[in-house]
Amino acid sequence: MRRRVLSLIPLALISISSAYGATLTQIFQQAGQTLTQIIVYFFGLKFLGVSDPANISAFIRLNLWVMVFIVAFYLAMKMKLDKRQATVLALCIAFLATFTITPETVLTIGGIFGFMTALILMIPPILLIAFSIFGFEANTRTKIVFKIVMIAVSIWILVLAQPLFTGHIAVGT
Repeated sequence: MRRRVLSLIPLALISISSAYGATLTQIFQQAGQTLTQIIVYFFGLKFLGVSDPANISAFIRLNLWVMVFIVAFYLAMKMKLDKRQATVLALCIAFLATFTITPETVLTIGGIFGFMTALILMIPPILLIAFSIFGFEANTRTKIVFKIVMIAVSIWILVLAQPLFTGHIAVGT
């Protein structure tokens, strides 16, 4: 039964695209724009009259909401609550925690998460450089060339990651 329903999805997409005279790409683009508008309206607090010209705070707020919900749900399940009770409690905590934050604070939190992600992504090249320098003896030409190549690739990765540390998110720009 489930396979029959799932097999009807491509057929429905093809029939919708032929009925509207649009390609599937155009349909998916329109669906993506509609989803983006819903996220910006709801998580950007547009329904409360809060305006954020960058609209990035809506997506950061959505990510924060998901993270707070996951942590709250996990903690509620650890407290031996029923699954429904844990879900309701986690939803309330997530909404209260994320919708009471100003857009500037949300952008600051997003900048901190971006910085931490960039920092975590830079650890492997740094460890690769350290391993290249101190990890083994370079007594043959092949090992020397291998060491030089590893150090060059690591430095190249670090140079590519530099804009991640110099870029800042500014409100209203």
